[in-house]
Amino acid sequence: MSTSYTLATYKVIPDQQDVFVEAWNDLASVFAAFPNPPYWGTLLRSTSDPTLFHSFGPWEDARHIAAMRSLVRGCRTYPLGGTRDRGS
Repeated sequence: MSTSYTLATYKVIPDQQDVFVEAWNDLASVFAAFPNPPYWGTLLRSTSDPTLFHSFGPWEDARHIAAMRSLVRGCRTYPLGGTRDRGS
């Protein structure tokens, strides 16, 4: 098996960035409780657009990413009403 990565882009409602970061950290705690969690996750904020964030993280292999996605499939409600573009 080889390490696989997830990548996501988030556009957050203006003035809700702190709430978003808190929600992202809560999600990281959920992922950490999975049977095969990611090794770590990183959240980056754009320096030119304070409402634009990117996150990425490595997983042991693509099967673990698929398992995570099957667990969260259908959970498309985002507490900030923002949008998310899912990467690979």
